[in-house]
Amino acid sequence: MTADGNWIAARLDNQERVPLAHNWRRIDFAGGSAMAIAIPWGDLATAWFSLRTRRSRLWGEVRNAAGERRTAHLETANGYRLTADGTLMAVQFLLNAAPSGGYYTPSMLMGARCVEQLPGSTSIRVE
Repeated sequence: MTADGNWIAARLDNQERVPLAHNWRRIDFAGGSAMAIAIPWGDLATAWFSLRTRRSRLWGEVRNAAGERRTAHLETANGYRLTADGTLMAVQFLLNAAPSGGYYTPSMLMGARCVEQLPGSTSIRVE
């Protein structure tokens, strides 16, 4: 959020700023549908559910210039367990590999679907 407190950092229609809470919609999660809101901090949105159910349900959507839409769904262990297991996975990977220097996201370093290898994770479903 910017200093004025009214905007989030996001890219929508090639613009880098959109209003906070600009989009509400019902999303079909694995355990049923629920109302959801677009926010920049997904971990805050899922923390309550993660701690309550010991699982995180993640959902994402992208659209291209032609208006084609794809959604993805993933269920993982709760956020704290996921972070611990993901850190151990990255350390193990780095002990056995010698990537060139620089910055890597987990998917850049270990593959686009590395999260699926973590305990408690399902396969990413793209629709």
